Amino acid sequence: MKRGILLAVFGVAIAALAGAYLFLINRPEPPPPPLPDDNVKVLQVPDEDILGIDLRTPDTELSLRRQGDAWVVPGHEDAELDPNRVLTVVSMFARLWARDVVAEDPDDLSIYGLDRGDIIGRVKLADGTERTVTFGDRTPSRNTDYIMIDGDSRVFTVWQNNKNQMAWSIDDLRVRRLPRVETATVNRLVVVNEHGTMEIVRYFEPHGMPHVISRDVMVQPYAMQRGADGEKVEELINAASAIRVDEFIADQAGDPAAYGLAPPRMELIVNHGQGILHLQIGSGYGRDRLYVKQAQEPAVYGIDQRDVQRFLDTAPFDLVSRFLALVNITAIDLVTVEIDEESHTLDVIRDGEEETFTLNGASLAEDPAKKLYQAIIGLIADLELPGEPPAGDPTIRIGYVLDPGPPERIEVGLIPYDQDFYAAEVEGAREFLIASRVVQRLPEAIQLALTHTE
Repeated sequence: MKRGILLAVFGVAIAALAGAYLFLINRPEPPPPPLPDDNVKVLQVPDEDILGIDLRTPDTELSLRRQGDAWVVPGHEDAELDPNRVLTVVSMFARLWARDVVAEDPDDLSIYGLDRGDIIGRVKLADGTERTVTFGDRTPSRNTDYIMIDGDSRVFTVWQNNKNQMAWSIDDLRVRRLPRVETATVNRLVVVNEHGTMEIVRYFEPHGMPHVISRDVMVQPYAMQRGADGEKVEELINAASAIRVDEFIADQAGDPAAYGLAPPRMELIVNHGQGILHLQIGSGYGRDRLYVKQAQEPAVYGIDQRDVQRFLDTAPFDLVSRFLALVNITAIDLVTVEIDEESHTLDVIRDGEEETFTLNGASLAEDPAKKLYQAIIGLIADLELPGEPPAGDPTIRIGYVLDPGPPERIEVGLIPYDQDFYAAEVEGAREFLIASRVVQRLPEAIQLALTHTE
């Protein structure tokens, strides 16, 4: 009997909880708070009727004057101001409404902190009149402040963001953003740092270079234009678009050397469909901070070094295609390999869609011919050549005769450097080192191919 009563009570409790839950999840959303009525608007004038604004707090003073369609800070006319931030200040007075009216004509303003008159905003209007708004203490709710306006005996409350903006200085209004980089249309990237100058051009149409298979082409610093690692280039482009300036330093870099900008420590140039971002990075200051300016602008800003560390560290060899000459077999007429006194020629004979191969005039089947060609083009640089290039003539020469060009021919030479490396000469420039063990496989590949000739 007792067990039955307990089960019944338990069931009723469960049902009550379920009902309460359903009520809570299905009850209508509370209505939004009503907007202020017209009778509690403190000040309302057209934006264009405001010609001047003066803000004063115990610690700050800021003046704004309209000049045509723009705003300036007297004494800092060259400062580039963020129009959205300026509009925030203008709108605060053009459309200033109250949250509440807390007193109609109080005898004692001190209880609202309005007797001090130490936080005021003065607005100069086009008709020659001025209006003054006085801010007092924060209300007990902590999200509004008491205010009064001249000519009105009432005390209002307004949201706290208004009083916060009263303490703005010119630095709060300055432009702190760089031109936006449209990453999808970037067509040129230049990085100048301690490793030299690296220039990469991105092609959106076929570039016609038979020795470059990527759309990203490194045109500096190497003698021959080379492919670049597309994934790493994309990372640099995205990193460039993410750079943010977050500290104003000076309107004018009067002495660029004082900021490490003469010459700059690094330069970054990004061309894209909407313009050019050209940054000059200077010396460090503070904790992981760097001076920066746009090349065409006088102002100096501060950035976090981590935003540009990738560009400070990147060397051309980190991104370049390291194949000495990666020429597609479909683009060659023949390739010659000279090793000491021996000369070998791999010839590609095309008849419509059909390709046949000869090695030193003897027929060579497609599979061994392409394996030999892979061994020739598979020569990959291991290092950039340090210091002066070695003297002497190449002991191994490779010549690609292209069909069609240009270029009509690409020449590669290998010169002994030390017991571990050969210096690679491409188009007359000795810029890389390649491991000796890799070079020694080339004669072996030729001898193997010769065993398959007919």
